[in-house]
Amino acid sequence: MSPIIFNQQILRKEEFQISIANRAFLYGDGLFESVKIINGKSFNLDAHLKRLFSASLLLHLEINVSRNDFQDDIELLIRENKIKKGGNLKILVFREEGGKYLPENNQASSLIMSETSDKNSFSLNKKGLELGLFKTQLKPMNKLSNYKTISALQSVMCSLDARQKGKDDCLMFNTENRIIESANSNIFFERFDKFIIKNLIYNFVSFNFCC
Repeated sequence: MSPIIFNQQILRKEEFQISIANRAFLYGDGLFESVKIINGKSFNLDAHLKRLFSASLLLHLEINVSRNDFQDDIELLIRENKIKKGGNLKILVFREEGGKYLPENNQASSLIMSETSDKNSFSLNKKGLELGLFKTQLKPMNKLSNYKTISALQSVMCSLDARQKGKDDCLMFNTENRIIESANSNIFFERFDKFIIKNLIYNFVSFNFCC
């Protein structure tokens, strides 16, 4: 079985256990980051860790390891799992058990997992994707909006909605009725002319997608 790292200790997956009092399980009290591995190296890790540590301050999570410690652990895990090319990392930080809605303490545990992938780079999908629009649940705009909390129910519901509609994915919206992302991907566009982009976006939303 592939090794994982829990609180800076290497474990086999079958060795890892959590209590039913775990706050990630009971309250979604934690954060996560998903990191792509390219050529056996974590991609854009500094940005992911910066966001993780910034969010931990907002949630009053006390992480007892440094960013350098995370980087060292991640490099070790990639080597242990013999990922030479493509793969994915999942970093989780969650408050240790104790208390109900009000935690008894703010100490945090960390868990790092990895898996291999056939995709070793970002590549253009030449066939394209058939997308839908998901507006059943809108993402609120607040201090947590740009962070990845363990409670990712909106993405789960969006994925289920896409499957029900027979789509590859759906686009999610915020409370300002603006497209923010899909269930599992970021969205980028290149701005080259305001008038053209405005019409492209209008056509993109009005005609190419089914709600």
